Amino acid sequence: MPWLETTAAQARESFLRTLDLSVVSRDKLLAAANAQRAILGLPALTDMIETTSLKDGMATPLAVQPQRIPKAQALADIQAARDALNDITGISAMRLVDEAKLEIALLAADPAVSATVKRETFYATGLELIEAELCPFCDTVWDPVDLKKHVQEKISRLEQASLKRKALEQKLAPLIVQLHKAQSSMETLIRHAQLSSKRVSMDAVQQQSSTYATATTQIRGLLPLSDTVAALTSLTLMPDSVTDAIDDFETIVKGLPEPTKQDLAREWLTVAQERLDVWRDAMRKKKIASDQAQTARRVSDVYAKAKDNVLEGIYKQVEADFGRLYSFVNRDDEEKFSAHLIPSIGKLGFDVDFYGRGFFPPGAYHSEGHQDGMGLCLYLALMRHLQKEQFTFAVLDDVLMSVDAGHRREVCALLKKEFPNTQFVMTTHDPIWLRHMSTEGVIGGRVQFKNWSVDHGPTQWDERDVWAEIDDYLAADDVRSAAALLRHYLEYISAELCYRLHAPVGLRGDAHYQLGELLPSAISYMRKLFSRAKDAANSWNQKELVEQLSTRSSEFSSTVNSSNVEQWQVNVAVHFNSWDNLGKQDFQPVVKSFQDLLSEFTCADCGEYVRVSPDRETPELVRCGCGNTSMNLKKKIA
Repeated sequence: MPWLETTAAQARESFLRTLDLSVVSRDKLLAAANAQRAILGLPALTDMIETTSLKDGMATPLAVQPQRIPKAQALADIQAARDALNDITGISAMRLVDEAKLEIALLAADPAVSATVKRETFYATGLELIEAELCPFCDTVWDPVDLKKHVQEKISRLEQASLKRKALEQKLAPLIVQLHKAQSSMETLIRHAQLSSKRVSMDAVQQQSSTYATATTQIRGLLPLSDTVAALTSLTLMPDSVTDAIDDFETIVKGLPEPTKQDLAREWLTVAQERLDVWRDAMRKKKIASDQAQTARRVSDVYAKAKDNVLEGIYKQVEADFGRLYSFVNRDDEEKFSAHLIPSIGKLGFDVDFYGRGFFPPGAYHSEGHQDGMGLCLYLALMRHLQKEQFTFAVLDDVLMSVDAGHRREVCALLKKEFPNTQFVMTTHDPIWLRHMSTEGVIGGRVQFKNWSVDHGPTQWDERDVWAEIDDYLAADDVRSAAALLRHYLEYISAELCYRLHAPVGLRGDAHYQLGELLPSAISYMRKLFSRAKDAANSWNQKELVEQLSTRSSEFSSTVNSSNVEQWQVNVAVHFNSWDNLGKQDFQPVVKSFQDLLSEFTCADCGEYVRVSPDRETPELVRCGCGNTSMNLKKKIA
């Protein structure tokens, strides 16, 4: 828009110079045009509208007649070009150039100026992301107060640099207008010279016009600052060849024969109409751009208003559901929790209540665990609003790792209560979180992976695959790999057995248990379960069942004893360098003994490991999935 306004203003000035008028007036324009038309015997114009032609009715010159330089107009344009060049090299312009170069030098001293806008946005975003003691830019540990102060100082400096840059651009605006005026006036002289029958070199004028065009583009863009300084410096230099070329052309123009009164009128009307057309075209372009800008502004305002109305409606519904979900999870201490979701420029304004003390960003006072819970509740509320009944499937990948155990149970209860028709696929490497999901009945089945690779993806723990893989290692005489895999699998399955049987294991804060802590506990508790099952059968006078349980208990003990005899070889093969003393013949019995031991915990029909039920209360039953293996633990009441 500023460039179009400058172009229109200069076209208007050029047109007025042709008419020898200082202001545009309908009456004066008609009077000047009709005076020239009367000389040619043309009828007077009665009105001046968009389509009026000043030379209407004037005969078109024959094609064989060369177009002549309009002497009077050319002399006026030569003087206008000299005036424009004098303005560029005058005292006021040079003073403006010197002041601008000084201010540019001050701006250049700050290396951030060349990327002021990008850096300001970058720092402002980072300031919002500052949490705890880690810098969001480099992960360096900082004091949060000092870090925010440090970043805010950077933003303040950038804002000051931005204001200085805008002030400099405003100061240079008049100079840009003068450059455009000088360039336009020199281009006019070049067009006049092309009509001359005598050869006149305007190369220097053309070169200076190109220099001004380049300088205008650079000064308008401002960056890089060094190029702008060079462009301003070039304005102080006016080659003598430019003024010499203009003087030579003026001599040629003055030497032209004086046109007749009719020729002068014809030239006046022709040039005036050409420049009137240029002015009209510039004004049309300016009006089109202005109309487009107004239309764009109205569209933007309507869109922003409609967007805000829609988003505010969505936010109101989502924030209510979000607050209700979060209150359910944290009803022990934040039952009256509420939140405000407010549309903001390019982002969502998100403030939450902090125990009735006001609304603040989640990172202000709430812990990381509470923020994780908010994230999940906000996601669930948004999905329920957007998809409604179609929200039937969701993948939650390793969520809520920082949430404390009590609230994890509440999350499980929330999923089960609020989203009964949604299937959740949940992944975790935290066994405690997995236990919570299972005990709360959120998951009915689970899959555990023993490893993962980029080439093959995850590998599931599968008993058949494990024993086959161990056999493959032994077939290759790789006892060490076979022993490592066996121990790894035994640690995994021992934890599973303890969980299924509710076998007591000493509590560890890091939840990392070793084979020596898990397998013996599972074995010991399984023996107690056999003993309780026999006592219960005796109380019910089930003699045959007592004998069956005694037989299975004896077989279990025999298998345990066998595995204990060979267990030292597993530890040797995994932990000591003497593994190479063992051959596959030595290790195969070890594998077989543990395979037999684990089979004692399974159902012979379905192959599933037995489990104790109910899950929390006093154990009453040991059973498998199919029910064919079942041991009653509840005695008959006397």
